[in-house]
Amino acid sequence: MPSSQTKRQTSFLFTTGLLIVSSLVSLLLGVVRDRIYSTYFTAAQLDPFFAAFKVPDTIFQLIVLGAISASFVPVLVTVKKENGEESFNRLIQAVFTAGFIALSALCVVIFITAPWFVRIIFNGFTEENIQKTIILSRIVLVSPLFMGISSIGASVLYTHKKFFVASLSPIAYNVGIIATVLIFKNKLDIYGLGIGVAIGALLYLAVIIPMVIRYKFFHNYRPTLRHHGLKKIIKMSLPRFLTIAIVQMGLLYDSHLASGLAYAGSLAIYNQALKIQNMPVNNLAIHTSNVAFPTLVEFAAEKNWKEYNKMIIDALRQALFLTLPISIFLALMIVQIVKIFVGPKFTDQDIALIGSCTILFAISIWAQSLLYVMVKGFYALQNTMTPLIIAVIAFAIKITSAYYFKNAWETVPALPLSFSLGQIVNAILLIGILHSITKFLSLTALIEFLKITFASAVMGAFIYFTFPLWFQLLQPHSMILNLIYISVVAGTSFGLYFLISYILKVPETRLIIHGSLRRLNSIFKKSATSPENTGANL
Repeated sequence: MPSSQTKRQTSFLFTTGLLIVSSLVSLLLGVVRDRIYSTYFTAAQLDPFFAAFKVPDTIFQLIVLGAISASFVPVLVTVKKENGEESFNRLIQAVFTAGFIALSALCVVIFITAPWFVRIIFNGFTEENIQKTIILSRIVLVSPLFMGISSIGASVLYTHKKFFVASLSPIAYNVGIIATVLIFKNKLDIYGLGIGVAIGALLYLAVIIPMVIRYKFFHNYRPTLRHHGLKKIIKMSLPRFLTIAIVQMGLLYDSHLASGLAYAGSLAIYNQALKIQNMPVNNLAIHTSNVAFPTLVEFAAEKNWKEYNKMIIDALRQALFLTLPISIFLALMIVQIVKIFVGPKFTDQDIALIGSCTILFAISIWAQSLLYVMVKGFYALQNTMTPLIIAVIAFAIKITSAYYFKNAWETVPALPLSFSLGQIVNAILLIGILHSITKFLSLTALIEFLKITFASAVMGAFIYFTFPLWFQLLQPHSMILNLIYISVVAGTSFGLYFLISYILKVPETRLIIHGSLRRLNSIFKKSATSPENTGANL
């Protein structure tokens, strides 16, 4: 009979796995979207679009992913447990009202001041690109409003441990962009991309609405800002808001530096590399931390530190198990991977620069993945100040090194290197501080991490020595052959990684195998006892 911890680990892993599947669908659509971009536009032509997207994305990160989601879930769980369902629903309505007002006000301010901030941040652009960026910034401003409202609903669903529906929103978002761009590509030029983002954001919201209605979160809705929980959320959110602001300032600073580089299209190249490196972080690490977060909140509220520490270790190990081998695969196969993302409008030099940037991003993917878990661990303790202080230190390292590397190299790969340095320092310091508080690290946990690292290193060596053989055999000079080539190398290398991890008894491998067998057994039992198979319908 499986222990309660094994059941929890298996449920945790399969819930994360379900989210990963939906994320992979979104990822594939994202690849199609980006390839469409680079099929019709060069890197230089895409610079204004990526620049315009920066400020709305910053708003979304600050208000929603920062201020709301970090403190909303812990307070919701506490209010529901201590004050009941009615107070729980009133708090949801109060947060929605506050979020809608804040997002709407910010969007109006940004709309009015767009000419001013575009000229300051992207002062390296030509006048033509500045004008395009201003117009595009105003078009995509609706995206943080729609996606912000949706994310409030998603946070509420997380408290009910309903994760799957929220994971469908990015799929709808990408579908909206792709359809709009294909329809208007010959009519609206680069502005069609901005309209696509706006329509995609609307679909992002539309996916959440049915579940919000089903759970009656807004039953008898009355616009209000009065709830003791809202004050607590705002108080807790301020450090998180500042933490996200620091991270976003770093990315905006990179965009500022990229816009002034001599190589045309540097900003588009930087953004494309950032998107590629974000694949394992956004599609694996974030889901791992999101699934773990409600449980961490419950254990912290109960002061059950033994289970809290076990959950932290499980989440860290799973994040490392999923992202470390992928980061190595990205670094070694980057040129072939970039060719999938970009279309014929991107030159060989563009591809080479994207590859260099992605490799420099990839050296910190493991740190970024662990960082998401660590931050959620602090938030579960309702401690948002420590991540803020550490983020300030990491920001100082990132900004200083970015300025130095940019002046020394005068090329875009200088920027992701500084980003990675900041992320690695951030993750290491947070791990050390949380351990000093809860003593979650143990020799057993460290050995498990070393096993994953060893298996990843062996996989990397296997790729390095065998992919030239596969290249000669398959000659991947077309899109289809390139996909086959990447799939073959991925299948053999990740298969080897899983085998070595299983031999080393990494817990995730056994949870995947045994959990899959139990699920299949359950399906077969249901099938065998159904009316059609038992003759009950005769």
